[in-house]
Formats: sequence, C-alpha cells, structure tokens
Amino acid sequence: MPDKAASTGKDSLLEALIPALFNKALSLSKAGRTEEALVVYADLDDRLKDATEPQWQLYGAMTLANQASCFRILQNPQAEIATHDRLIERFGNLPDTELQIYVGKSLFDKAVLLSNAEKYKDAIDSYDALIQHFSENPLPLLQSGVAKALFNKASLFSKMNETEKSIACCDDLLTRFADNKDPNIEKIVANTLLNKAGCIEKLGQHDRMIAAYDCFLNRFSDSKEADIQLCLALVSIKKAEALKNNDQLEEAFSIYESLIHRFEKDESDEMAFQLAKAYINAADILCRLQRRADENNLYTAFITRFLSTKEPSLQIAVATALIKKATNLVAKGQVKEAIDCYDLVLNSLDDSENQELKKYHILAEKEKNSLETV
Repeated sequence: MPDKAASTGKDSLLEALIPALFNKALSLSKAGRTEEALVVYADLDDRLKDATEPQWQLYGAMTLANQASCFRILQNPQAEIATHDRLIERFGNLPDTELQIYVGKSLFDKAVLLSNAEKYKDAIDSYDALIQHFSENPLPLLQSGVAKALFNKASLFSKMNETEKSIACCDDLLTRFADNKDPNIEKIVANTLLNKAGCIEKLGQHDRMIAAYDCFLNRFSDSKEADIQLCLALVSIKKAEALKNNDQLEEAFSIYESLIHRFEKDESDEMAFQLAKAYINAADILCRLQRRADENNLYTAFITRFLSTKEPSLQIAVATALIKKATNLVAKGQVKEAIDCYDLVLNSLDDSENQELKKYHILAEKEKNSLETV
C-alpha cells in the first residue's frame, strides 16, 4: 500500500518548490540575466516533463513558453524553435484550454521564425497545423490565431509568387471570418481584402480587381474605426486609379470626389496623404476632360488645405498644383492671377529644408519673370 503521508509530503514540497523556481527564473529574466534564467527553466522543465496533474502541466507549458522567450532575447532561433516543438509535442493533444492557448502560440511563433529564416514551406506547414488544430475551437483568442495564420500563409504564398494560392488562402479566411464582429478579426479581414486585391492586381485582371475593391468598400463603408477608415481611403484611391488607367474617367473622378467630401475634415497625417492623392488625381482627370475651370477650382481647394504643410512630399504636390493652376490661368489670359500663384511658390513654400523644392522655385521664378516682361 502506498505511503500516503510520503505522497502528501512530496506534493507539499512540489507546491512550494515549483512556483518558487518559476518565480526565480522570471525574476532573473526581468533583471536581464537571461542565461541564468534559462538554467532555472531547464531545471523546471526536467522536473515537470512527466507531470500528469493539470496544475503542473500548466507550469510546464509556461516554463517552455518563457524558455522560448529567453532564446528569442539571446537571438537563438534554432533553440527557440526546438523549445516550441517540445511544447507542441507535449501538450498538443491535451484538452485543457489554457494549455491549448500555449500550443497555438508556439505553432504561430514557430511559423514566424521559419518565415524569417525564409523557410516558407516549413512555415506554411506550421500555420497549417495551427489552422487544422484550432479551426473548430470556439475560443475567440484561438479563432484570432487561426485568422492570423491564414493571413500570414497568404502573404507567404504571395512572397513565393504563387499568386492564385495566395488568393485561395485569402478566400478561405474570408469564408470563415467575413462576418465576424471581433475588432481584431475585423482588421485581419480588412487587410485580407486588401491583399487579395493586390494579388489580383498582379495578375492584371481589371474586372476581378474592381470586384475585390468593391467587396472591401461594401463590407466596411460604414466603419468608424480610424484604421479601417484609412483603408477605405486607400482602397477608394486604388479603385479610382484602376478605373482611370482603364479610361473610365468619369467613374474614377466620382470616387475621388466622394473621397474628398467624406474625409476633407480629417486632420490626421495618414489621411492627409490619401486626400492629397485624391485631389491631384481628380485634377488630372479634369485636365484630360478639358474641364479647366473645375480643374483650377480643385487646385484652389487643394492649395488652401495644404499650403502650410511642412511635409516635403506634400510641399512638392502644392508647388505642382500652383504651377499647373498658373499655366491654366495664363491660357485664359489671367496673367496677374498666374503671377500670384508663382509668388505663393516663392514666398510660402520654404525650400531651405526641401532640396527638391528648389527646382520648383527656379521654375516659378523663370515663369514669373517671363510674364512680367511681356
């Protein structure tokens, strides 16, 4: 008959020793003594490798996870991958939810490490293992992991120039998660729709590309989330550019006009670049349609909005708009107004910090002088 007292004493010792060793390793790691922490984690791993009690299995998973993090700090990806493999093998088939979260993270982190090492096929295998293992698990955290795995898998196929496989992977993600309202998954869905459209763009399939952009716009048109709204602007511009390149000028202009109207009061730096593209591209369409008055009105709105910008590329865009507006004014015989545009280039756009702007200053000075000597 087993010695019950001895067994109880051993359990009490474990209950004191294991947390103490774990906390010691954690403290060493936080103090930057990573190699010393690894020694303690190795001792813990050896003590816990055959544990069958749930509480000690959880400590075993946490030990291996922290051990992998230490190897990451020491920039030892091979040891980190080996540690993830031990965690996956030891706990992959156990039903405990907390253990499964660690398994999912190890599968994902292993795939990222393999991807960073350009071992794309092995990385895809790890993502596939995660997807297969957790597809039916309803836990939101694990479902988010499945979505991220599908997203990264699609990106790897794209890097490997396997475009149709990348699109198929995007479609798999969208089939699973298109209607998911979890904010984290919504962002993945949004980026997946963008990536799918980008893949189709590589194939040069115009109608299919427009349909992909429309899927995004229809799905997220009412979103108030800042990142999604920025993506809405980006997708709108991409769709308009595709239409413009296909000589569908009126349709493209309508998109630019709607975009400007929707986001003209957005003051964020990120949105400023998208709005600037919309203004300039819309003005170019009006130029091609010979609608000079409307073109100049758009330049005026753009210049008013961005004249005070300090961002170099936007300063160039403003200078370009002023010079194009001046050219249109000269063609209409409005010389004074044209000179005013050149003066704005010279007096309101400081070229001391923007070397590229010097070229526009030289051009504006030359054109102004030629008008004044007529």
